[in-house]
Amino acid sequence: MEFDILKSSITKNILLKAGELLFFKGLIKSKSLKKREFLIREGQICKYETFVTKGCLKSFYLNENGFEHVMDFSVENWWVEDLFSFFTQTASKSNM
Repeated sequence: MEFDILKSSITKNILLKAGELLFFKGLIKSKSLKKREFLIREGQICKYETFVTKGCLKSFYLNENGFEHVMDFSVENWWVEDLFSFFTQTASKSNM
């Protein structure tokens, strides 16, 4: 079911042949998070781009005084990741 939601979102913008969809489906990994569980924490390297099929993810960082600064909320049918960490394979400065 999760793949159908992702497929619907992607095919609104691009046309994929059946073989391309099958290949893409083979690359996808599904993961469920519990409430207050992190997808990635500050200091970890972002290794995946994530598509939210259900629920909401909060992206935030902590300043030098420990105060939380929310950067984004990713709701259903949105993508979330730390692009800088993902592309450079360096430690993330945010939590998700």
